Amino acid sequence: MGASGRPRWLLLGDVGFEGFYEDDIPLALCAEIEGLFVDLSPRPRERFTLVGCTPDGALADLLDRLPAEALGTERAWLGDISITGPPPPPGTPPSWWGEGLGDLVVLAQRPNLTMPETVDIDLDGFVHIYDRTDAVARPGDVTEFVLQGRDETPYGTCGDVTGVFRAQAAPPVPQVRLLGCRPETHLLTALDAVGRSTDQG
Repeated sequence: MGASGRPRWLLLGDVGFEGFYEDDIPLALCAEIEGLFVDLSPRPRERFTLVGCTPDGALADLLDRLPAEALGTERAWLGDISITGPPPPPGTPPSWWGEGLGDLVVLAQRPNLTMPETVDIDLDGFVHIYDRTDAVARPGDVTEFVLQGRDETPYGTCGDVTGVFRAQAAPPVPQVRLLGCRPETHLLTALDAVGRSTDQG
């Protein structure tokens, strides 16, 4: 309870069975909610591979230095790049606007086994998305990816990219405890049905 002795929070929810639902139904009053008002854990870094890459510009310069460097050190930092499709014909909008990768570090490079004179480049960093669970759709009509740095500086091309495109992920669900809770009818019904295979449960 708050300093006044009254419940601090009112929980509302959608309640209904067999196709009939009501919105904003009072479910409970409670003094505190433990575990709800917390920050998400830091977003983990992701791994990408530029497959069959012909590097250019700053990316090529970095790769020229990489074998003599300790992988993962600050000198292997690449920064931000964008991945787009080849430029469309004049007057035609692009069919795919591309994806951005940020805070990239070059981890390794090796010759590609099927495309002579190209390399595979392992990176870690982040995909620029609004939410960490967002899907990133693979373009269906792009057969070559164009790499660019800031201000559209050319970084080369590659035949494929792995680790970037993915389905929508399930949202992280926090573990929440209602403290000093006074359940209303609908929540009491659900609590009574816990462990039973019913609509109420």
